[in-house]
Amino acid sequence: MSKRQEIGFALNGDEKRPSDIKRNTLKEQSYSVLRRALMAGQFEPGQQLTVRGIGEHLGVGTMPAREAVLRLVTAGALEQLSTGRIRVPHVTRTDYDEIIAIRLRLEPLAAERAAALATPHDLALIASAWRAMPASARVKDVEAAALANWEFRFDIYRAAQAPLLVGLIESVWLRSGPLIAYPLRHATPAVARDTQGLRAKLVDAMTQQDPGAARQATQAIIESAADWYRANFPFQGD
Repeated sequence: MSKRQEIGFALNGDEKRPSDIKRNTLKEQSYSVLRRALMAGQFEPGQQLTVRGIGEHLGVGTMPAREAVLRLVTAGALEQLSTGRIRVPHVTRTDYDEIIAIRLRLEPLAAERAAALATPHDLALIASAWRAMPASARVKDVEAAALANWEFRFDIYRAAQAPLLVGLIESVWLRSGPLIAYPLRHATPAVARDTQGLRAKLVDAMTQQDPGAARQATQAIIESAADWYRANFPFQGD
């Protein structure tokens, strides 16, 4: 596996830094891409990284990478070890139960609002991300499937036109996102089909602009996944 595959993310577009990019812009871009990588399942709990490695694969210097890392350490999304390495936090069963309790409060609300407010453009983005997930799974492209899952969910949540609510959901996904890849590698084909069926119900609810059905479908997706994780995921301390 190459270093790029281990990191699993890069700046959008040309990875070489244009000479005219201001330092502050580069810092914000580095932070945004690293944050997205955590939410989109491009890292896994317990995975260790270095600031230098992050900088190399973002196509930036050490300072922008270090500042992005420190911001995420402050947010609790990363840990800085005494060795100087960076680690994605492990998740305990208690952590997970808290994450799910919060998600069940926030995400059905966002989906409900989105079903009432989504534009045709929003619906096209949602449908595209939904279609990408089974295709990614068939070719065993875990990173692409995890990214498509994140895009599907947040295309819906952003359609809610509620930036404060979306920001709260993102803060929780900084901790839950690193769990995404595990079922993509370990769940049975039957579980994957059932999950995609639940997503199809959510897409239908969005298309039909049915807020109640969107809320119920989102809740069902979260609860079904939580049941699987509680039975199968190797939580820290188990």
